[in-house]
Amino acid sequence: MSPKRPPEPDDSNRYSALVSTLSLFIMLLAFFMMLNAKSNFQDDRVQPVLQSLRETFTKRVFRNDIGPSYAPDAEQGAGDGHEAYESLNSYFNTSFPGFTAQMIPVRGIFYIELPVEEFEKRFFGARPQLRKTLIEKMWAYQHLQMEIWLNLNEDPGKAASSERDQVKDKLKQLSDWARVLENDGLQKGALTIGLEKGDPKKVIVLFRNYKPYAPEP
Repeated sequence: MSPKRPPEPDDSNRYSALVSTLSLFIMLLAFFMMLNAKSNFQDDRVQPVLQSLRETFTKRVFRNDIGPSYAPDAEQGAGDGHEAYESLNSYFNTSFPGFTAQMIPVRGIFYIELPVEEFEKRFFGARPQLRKTLIEKMWAYQHLQMEIWLNLNEDPGKAASSERDQVKDKLKQLSDWARVLENDGLQKGALTIGLEKGDPKKVIVLFRNYKPYAPEP
């Protein structure tokens, strides 16, 4: 007498569970699609979140004085950074009336956005005392790094091939500015210049707390 064979497994329960899981997934998908279709975009709520993300993952300009909090370093805690920024703010308010600078002392950032022609005419024109006064401030607050950024319509990496002449002209403009500042006495290593994506009619003049890396001997 041959041994009794075990009964064939019943797949009906397994298929039933699979269909139930798939049905639940489809219902959830339909629910979220309907929820997304009925939702609206509230700029005043979304923009602060996007701004915070941009500022978290970039070292560039922090617009509208919004950003995640960072603990100030020892120099800022002593008030040196605040004093320097207040001095710069007074300087730019007097030199470029009508344009508002942005200060974020706890992030070590001070910047002002100016029309390129206005900036070049006043700062590099026939009034050398204007830039020499700023150079004196840079010597007084030697923890500051000065940055000048000219804007392009698109990312500089792409513009280097698609807008080669424009990039060449702007780089020459920056080079001329740097040479004038250095000839007027700006300390070496205190200036950074470059290109970035933005309004090509604007220039960004930025200052940040900076201490060069100096390893112990």
